[in-house]
Amino acid sequence: MPGVGLDLGGERAALGLAFQAITERRRLSFVHRGRRRVVEPYGMLHQRGHWYLVAGTEEGERAFRTDRCAEWAVEGDADAFGRPEGLDLRTAVPLHPWEAGEGTDRATVRFDAAERWWVERQLPGTVLRPVKGGFEVELDAANPDALISWVLEFGPAAELVGPATLRAQLVERVRSA
Repeated sequence: MPGVGLDLGGERAALGLAFQAITERRRLSFVHRGRRRVVEPYGMLHQRGHWYLVAGTEEGERAFRTDRCAEWAVEGDADAFGRPEGLDLRTAVPLHPWEAGEGTDRATVRFDAAERWWVERQLPGTVLRPVKGGFEVELDAANPDALISWVLEFGPAAELVGPATLRAQLVERVRSA
């Protein structure tokens, strides 16, 4: 009977340390984007092809993409912290790339009517506001580059209506291409 394989790539050792720290409730340290972090690891989540560590930090709960971390180490005593009551790992990592980040722009995107089925599939539960010739959606855009990339995938069937700062970034990207 053939086995089921799981390719963890170069992250195997790091994931092993992360799982150890999670199960033993020990602090975990690593370098993320050039900064040494010491966190209280709550759990791991695999989403959009990447592993994410969900952890408590000085700034609050955060999710770290593990392939962007290095120099992992388990630290301190076991049972050093508790997992927050009601924590849901599935909501700790944003579902869409444009939701991940520190910003909070609210973007309006207008689509041709023919794109409705695809937008409903990608954005389940999002309110589609009817407009002449199509519909509009409002999205939180913490990562403007990711939102702009997504809108551009629709070609002329989508328009980033606002805010003006995001629209200007989209226009600049198209002009520089």
